[in-house]
Amino acid sequence: MTRRRFFTRDEFTGAHMIAVICTFFGVIIAVNLFMAYHASRSWTGLVVANSYVASQQFNEIVDRIEAQRARGWNQEFELADGRVGFRLTDAGGSPIAIRSASMTFRRAAHDRDDHTVALSRNAAGGYEAAHRLANGIWVVEIDADLGGEEWRDSFRIRVENGALRK
Repeated sequence: MTRRRFFTRDEFTGAHMIAVICTFFGVIIAVNLFMAYHASRSWTGLVVANSYVASQQFNEIVDRIEAQRARGWNQEFELADGRVGFRLTDAGGSPIAIRSASMTFRRAAHDRDDHTVALSRNAAGGYEAAHRLANGIWVVEIDADLGGEEWRDSFRIRVENGALRK
């Protein structure tokens, strides 16, 4: 009896088809397992705890932002020499009195590096803190208590070698 080889040039057998199907689905399953493993180890993507409640507050947030813009106040953000700071001035350039202020730094893609820094008043009428940021894209949220009222702002920055890049 002659022994048959698995593959001959003239013939495509059922064994060949089984090998093709197993290889095809094996690759698909391996890729899915790889992606599921890495997805479970990364950021959840959760931005707000309850999206319905956040959507109901949207108009209030828009009204607050429009009221802040209508005042004509200016905000200056600084990042240099291991310090972060900001200054809030009225339309005439005079500093606005602030009781307390803080900055929250968030990464756009994950929440591992998110942190908040309390600011203290400096001699120039602004608010600052000693703080170094790692390189990359950051979302900065500034919260200032004006004495019964809040000033809030949020914007993105890019940091390279400890300095602000535009």
